[in-house]
Amino acid sequence: MPSAAAAAYPGDGPAPLRSLKQFGARGDGVSDDTPALQKALGQSDQFCLDGEGLTYSVNGTLRITKNLCLVNIRLEQRQVPYDTSAMIKGDCPAISDPAIVVSCGDPALVGDAPAELQAYLNVRTLLVRPDDVRRDISVFMDKVVIDKGNDPRSGSRTDAAGIWIDHAKGVVLTDVEITGAGKGYGLFISASSDVTLTRLNVHDLTWAPYAGDADLTMAGVAASGWNTFPIREFRYAGQDGLTQGGFKGVRVQEQISCVTIASSNHVVFRDATIERCGAEFAEGFIPWQADGLTVGGTSSDLTIEGDTRIASTWEGIDLIGGNDGIDQVHIRGATISDSFSFGVKWGYKVSNSILEDTNITNAGLAGVVIYGPVRSVAVNDVRISGIGSVNFPTGVSSPWDGNKVGLLIAAGANPGTRETYPQGVEIDGLSVNGGPHCHRGYLNEGGSQIRIAGSRLTNCNFSSKLD
Repeated sequence: MPSAAAAAYPGDGPAPLRSLKQFGARGDGVSDDTPALQKALGQSDQFCLDGEGLTYSVNGTLRITKNLCLVNIRLEQRQVPYDTSAMIKGDCPAISDPAIVVSCGDPALVGDAPAELQAYLNVRTLLVRPDDVRRDISVFMDKVVIDKGNDPRSGSRTDAAGIWIDHAKGVVLTDVEITGAGKGYGLFISASSDVTLTRLNVHDLTWAPYAGDADLTMAGVAASGWNTFPIREFRYAGQDGLTQGGFKGVRVQEQISCVTIASSNHVVFRDATIERCGAEFAEGFIPWQADGLTVGGTSSDLTIEGDTRIASTWEGIDLIGGNDGIDQVHIRGATISDSFSFGVKWGYKVSNSILEDTNITNAGLAGVVIYGPVRSVAVNDVRISGIGSVNFPTGVSSPWDGNKVGLLIAAGANPGTRETYPQGVEIDGLSVNGGPHCHRGYLNEGGSQIRIAGSRLTNCNFSSKLD
């Protein structure tokens, strides 16, 4: 096997290299290699599987339950589209609460959801998860390309992915590329530790409403609200108190996350590229409701370093801690551009974290927003420009009404209580060159123990409630 893979293979020692052709896969990009690949992956703890640089067609989800070493391969998703138009017939009302599920007059589903529909909604080209989650597995991938396919209506917001890794200890992904259409995640890593991602490239991920739902137009979505436009999502019987499954109306939330790290520890991103994640509008691609990098749950010790570039997404980097929150995140040297809403967002239980030496250009609402019970964080030598303007393929746009801010410190839920405001934020060397749509270079709406030094704000007003 290649020396790099032999050295890095995270099993109990180097595994022998085995060509996927030895398991019957053809790798011609046309034949359905799913059965042969599944056979090979059933022995993934015995061999390092080599795709020999060929393209393999996949129909549905490949499941791996053991240690994995996979190199030199391109997987193209060829799942057959499922026509949902017979299940979507009504018009959805405007919905402002993201927790509400409403009926849009669509036919109720009698019995269980068809197996073909479930596969369509829950497709994960590579699903790496041990049968027993009490036993962590290890993952090594080198020169792996995942193409999620060409159907932007496929998948679902929470249950689909290009690569999905659960309960792993020792994850090494080098020169991994993920692209293609469909809702869900590009890369999803959960409940894992000791993760190193080098030259990860996630790009051109697109989604569209299910067949039968309203098409997306700039004028139509803007009129309803960029954050309140109603779309359909599928719910099973028993979810959200429903007695029957089917498509239901919800307020739109991010239908794609290019990369999500959830409840994981000791994670390093090095020289990552995440770009062009968004929705298919009648006018073309728009970076709407599709985040770049999301970190959530109870996570700690995460580093983003090197030449990391995030462009044309809904939010560039979104840290939203749950449970015990997110601790010790260090973002250094990133370049973030053309974020429809926020360049960097830190919310809820984020603590002991640093954003430094980072360039943020063209963010629709704010370059950086820090909100909710965030504690002891620092923003050092961050350069923000072009606030309120976003470069779309259709041209430069200023999509939002209201204030656009370089750096915003704001309340989370229940803004009447001090616990929901950030405390202990150090800002040093902040540079904001706002531009024609920027209202404030810096705005503090109630945070405490905020220290600002060495900052330069131009083409925006300087305003803070602490002034």
